[in-house]
Amino acid sequence: MSGANNGRNSSIPRGYHPEDTKARKEWVKKYANIDLDDNLRDESVDLKGIIENHVGFLNLPMAVVGPLLLDGKYAQGEFCVPICTVEGTLAMSMNRGMYATRASGVSGSAMYGRKFPGHPFLHFQILTKLLGLTAG
Repeated sequence: MSGANNGRNSSIPRGYHPEDTKARKEWVKKYANIDLDDNLRDESVDLKGIIENHVGFLNLPMAVVGPLLLDGKYAQGEFCVPICTVEGTLAMSMNRGMYATRASGVSGSAMYGRKFPGHPFLHFQILTKLLGLTAG
């Protein structure tokens, strides 16, 4: 098992062996008090209102990233975030981004509305103040 954790006590254990997977599940249990059970399956009758024309389940690799620091209206604290992906570098990229964002100390977010515009809306008021820039 890999013991690397980038010098942070909250870092997710790394590695590709079965014992590494077990170590990550134990990390989630210790960090977030959540037992991950990847053997669960819903019964078709329990899916009413969630999905139509159900034909089965597709297993996707699931990773955990974080901790993500949130200070919002509905969620405050540190969270480990489960993601399902087949993109090989996504989890580690998200981990690095969460770490860099937290280490920078200048991160914030807000929801401006409930719509999907098809493109991101970025507002850097804190960064603008930090760098002494003015909108031109």
